[in-house]
Amino acid sequence: MNWQKVTIRDFDTQGRSAKDARLIIGAVIIKHKLCLSDREIVLQIQKYPYCQYFVGLSGYQMDVPFAPSLSAEICRWMGPSSMRW
Repeated sequence: MNWQKVTIRDFDTQGRSAKDARLIIGAVIIKHKLCLSDREIVLQIQKYPYCQYFVGLSGYQMDVPFAPSLSAEICRWMGPSSMRW
């Protein structure tokens, strides 16, 4: 996938900063390919360096990359038709 073409613009200057599109899209791909729950996907990315590389993190990080609730929000935002693979 050409990650340079995937961009998310943040027009709002208040509130939380936006997560990187590669992180979010990569997490959704891993979640659906491995049939994981929202909590499991966060733990999978936190635990395995190859998952961190896939989602575009610069190096191995022991911190949780995002809250599990973000995965549910993204799936709800994208809609059920985009989750049929």
